[in-house]
Amino acid sequence: CMLVPQSRGDLERFLPEVLDLEADAELQRDHQAWSESRHRFLHQLAVGDADAGRRGWEKHYFQGVSPGRAVASEHQRKLRLRPFAASNDEHPDHAGTVASGSPS
Repeated sequence: CMLVPQSRGDLERFLPEVLDLEADAELQRDHQAWSESRHRFLHQLAVGDADAGRRGWEKHYFQGVSPGRAVASEHQRKLRLRPFAASNDEHPDHAGTVASGSPS
């Protein structure tokens, strides 16, 4: 289970947009390089390549780098969140509830 606090209305205010990949030549080249790299990696796994098997997966997106090793400037690898309060004594409105929000 993962809790993701989101302010009410934030997602409704988000304005998604679909653009053609061809409109950005650099992005298109990067995507093509990623696609080719991914295809090679999956092929190596399929034929039993030991190195690919040891790696298990490419991890580019998880590490915030492109296949060409360019680093994403705003990538965040770890969250440093505050822990939940130790007791409900500090919050009288929540007395008698457990983490799921159900009555105890």
